[in-house]
Amino acid sequence: MKKIIFLSILISVFTSMAEAKSLCIAHRGHIEKHLENSLEALKSAMDIGAGGIEFDVVHTAEGFPIIMHDQSLGRTTQTKSGHALLYPENKDKIKCPDKSIKKLTYKEIANQCELKNGSPIPTLEDLLKLITSHNYQGNIFIEFKDIPSLTTMELIESYLGPSMDRVRLLSFKSKALDVAYQYSDKFPLLSKSKAFQLYVFFKKPKNDYGLNVRFGRGRLKKMAKHEDRETSVWTVNGGGKILEAASKKVDFITTNSLELCLSLLP
Repeated sequence: MKKIIFLSILISVFTSMAEAKSLCIAHRGHIEKHLENSLEALKSAMDIGAGGIEFDVVHTAEGFPIIMHDQSLGRTTQTKSGHALLYPENKDKIKCPDKSIKKLTYKEIANQCELKNGSPIPTLEDLLKLITSHNYQGNIFIEFKDIPSLTTMELIESYLGPSMDRVRLLSFKSKALDVAYQYSDKFPLLSKSKAFQLYVFFKKPKNDYGLNVRFGRGRLKKMAKHEDRETSVWTVNGGGKILEAASKKVDFITTNSLELCLSLLP
């Protein structure tokens, strides 16, 4: 009897998956193989066929956009290795500062810091060039960790204009999304993109944006009531959770387990 019940559940799950066609979104890139938010991680995610790539944008003191999850340096960065060779007498003084990014200029960051994989810290323009050169046809999830600048929105439209219907703007801060769309007068193609409000806990929508909710069974049920909106869940790792999210017909599943997700939701 138990086997029959289990089999019926599996059939129900896979039937729902076929109808839902949830897409696997690479959380900060293909981080199973590469450092998060590095060009290598995002390129690899595109190469293996992710339904979308997700990355984070933070702004420096002058409003210049770089690709970084944290709003301070230190966790994924290190002192630029060349400094020890160029200035051996000052090796203890020249260090990648563990400071808030918004308090540093891009020049200060680029001169002193690199990613822990030895690559330069990518700028938003670096990544947008990579996406367009690959002719990537998946979805592009851009999470604003702070308020986007004019430069940021100009770059997004300049590089992604023809693909703007596949662009999703994300933030925990509704103000960041509001400000982004205030630039639509200058960059009209931005209006073709869509936005997601990010929620750690979810009871009801805060605004008219799509719903991007941290994975949880109760949150999935509440989100399912809003069929008029795009829906997404994060960060969904492990086969059981991926299948469960897909069975609830969410549009997008953001995951650290990209290869597993692609194997379950081809």
